[in-house]
Amino acid sequence: PVAAIGVDGCGAPVMAVSLIGLARAFATAVRAPKGSPERRVADSMRAHPELVGGTGRDVTELMANLPGVLVKDGAEAVMALALPDGLLQELAELQGEPLHRVRCDGQQRRVQAERLLHLDALVLESTPWPDPDPALVQQALLEGLRQLGLETLPWSDRSRSLQQRLSLARLHLGAPWPDRSLHALEQDLESWLAPHLEGMRSLQELQSLLLEELLWGDLTWSQRQELDQLLPESLAIPSGRRARLDYGSGQPVLAVKLQELFGCPGLAPLLAGRLPITVELLSPAGRTAAITQDLESFWREGYGEVRRELRGRYPRHPWPEDPTRATATGRTRRERAGRGGSAERRS
Repeated sequence: PVAAIGVDGCGAPVMAVSLIGLARAFATAVRAPKGSPERRVADSMRAHPELVGGTGRDVTELMANLPGVLVKDGAEAVMALALPDGLLQELAELQGEPLHRVRCDGQQRRVQAERLLHLDALVLESTPWPDPDPALVQQALLEGLRQLGLETLPWSDRSRSLQQRLSLARLHLGAPWPDRSLHALEQDLESWLAPHLEGMRSLQELQSLLLEELLWGDLTWSQRQELDQLLPESLAIPSGRRARLDYGSGQPVLAVKLQELFGCPGLAPLLAGRLPITVELLSPAGRTAAITQDLESFWREGYGEVRRELRGRYPRHPWPEDPTRATATGRTRRERAGRGGSAERRS
């Protein structure tokens, strides 16, 4: 339908129609029976193409030399073209080329395989391809993963920590540690990920991958143990538990409540002394109270100010004057007293 009627810069009437409406109008004209108003318009355009498109124009030459075609171009790069029934099929049989296309649909997050018949840039026919080449499916999955990003993979805290630790080992020690930086992983998907995609047709199926094992790659058991010595996933702290190390910043960070490190003079650097640990000392509420790489210096020079600021806010927690001689704990005073009392009653 015509949405609006106006007048162009030459004084001629113009009608606003959608592109779909324009295509339907041209299709109606070439299919119209002889003697109908639509057919008379189409026949007149074909008989005098120079009056439609002007002399020396591509559309004029096309309509003059390709029997039955109806074509007109206009402003804003719009071109409408219609062929009589059967001509497109005839062209396809003479000049069309078969093509197999395998791609990953970003919205459906799965691989689509199609058989296409195309004439230059025009796709004439598309049918499903039920048994595509597995190598093409694999490549389509990898391209889909690159487009959506590595976050599509089934990351866990442990696999993320391993990726970061291997990256640091490679950065500081070189081979045999593989480069597991995010950039290297994305660039080298064919090497470390592709061999494990056999039979997969969707990105959802990637969730079944054992990502930690893929990141370890060909490293031996002894090398895996060596990495755990050089860059451990967690550290035993004086309060009696193991605390996770965060390598996300490119430096090992230990974030624990301040009271859990009482009595600890300092933490040994990792990577055989190459990489100091940054300690993020937290208040009882889990907020950052201080950050240091020299715990001994903090106890001596910084702890007093933190103690004065926080012991009034958290009176149930221990704030000894000398933290180097105090017992590390993750409990409040009441919890510690209750635990001791329970032990006495049991005895």
